[in-house]
Amino acid sequence: MCQYPKIALENVCFSYEKRTILKGISLQFPEQAIIAVTGPSGTGKSTFLSLFNRLWEEEGQGNLQGKITIHFKEGPTDIYGKEIALDQLRRRVGMVFQSPNPLPMSIGRNIAFPLGLQGKMSRVEKASRVEKILQEVHLWDEVKDRLDSDARTLSGGQQQRLCIARALILQPEILLLDEPTSSLDAAACEKIELLLVELKRQCTILMVSHYQDQIQRIADLSYRLANKRLERQ
Repeated sequence: MCQYPKIALENVCFSYEKRTILKGISLQFPEQAIIAVTGPSGTGKSTFLSLFNRLWEEEGQGNLQGKITIHFKEGPTDIYGKEIALDQLRRRVGMVFQSPNPLPMSIGRNIAFPLGLQGKMSRVEKASRVEKILQEVHLWDEVKDRLDSDARTLSGGQQQRLCIARALILQPEILLLDEPTSSLDAAACEKIELLLVELKRQCTILMVSHYQDQIQRIADLSYRLANKRLERQ
């Protein structure tokens, strides 16, 4: 494991339309770990996740103070500095949302879609990458005979694993998960949890979850967001 923290926050404060949501957060998160954030609804957990891929900037009206550093493979990077472009950041910091959101296209094209961001790639290479990532999320055997079918015909649990695969196809170093199992049944939830434990070997996972039993099962570190601060559980 890296001798440096994978993620470091230094006195991070965030406000939205003059309302303070996060205040004075200074923390370090290790690599190859699942870090869970929990807390009451409406306290800013999803906003906290959005700081690491700068998704909050899409809405405007927000104000960030402090510093967030991610130790990428080539070295530490201030993700709000000039040393990294926004599109490069989002390739390295993937995200999966609460409700599965497959694109209105085939299963295979859903997974291959982000590869267009990497420039020209042969059809054979794309197919190989798609198969490899579907095997990693334990979905290949379930969909290999219907890659041309509409992804929206998959079950909820399969759709969420597909979305995780789509986020992983660009080989991000960090994976953000916003309540990834809240819309799934117990069996599908168990599959996602087992998958996440496997995936932390290749990327750092930062997730929001309301389920304390889930956090106890899979998280290496857990924090509670309340009163605008993160407290270790």
